[in-house]
Amino acid sequence: KGAGKDIQMAALSMGPVGIVFAPYEMYDTNGMQIKERSPFEMTLVCCYTNNAFGYIPSEVGFKNGGYEVDACTFAAGTGEILVEEYLRLLNEIRN
Repeated sequence: KGAGKDIQMAALSMGPVGIVFAPYEMYDTNGMQIKERSPFEMTLVCCYTNNAFGYIPSEVGFKNGGYEVDACTFAAGTGEILVEEYLRLLNEIRN
């Protein structure tokens, strides 16, 4: 699932605000992890930017199943990998 798809990730900062741009619909639990662990006072998570890969559920979403999981073309665990990468980007631009 998801093989051969390039997800372009981006992050920027404006003073105390960090913004991440996700070209897919992120589960709220993954978005909250980014906000809670971000090095910025305020972090905004913007979805469906620069493309539209559909849903990328969290591990919990994959376990619970449903429309979003059925429509997803990526493997379980992809959402958590992307969270870590967004956090790496935010820390990189903060320093």
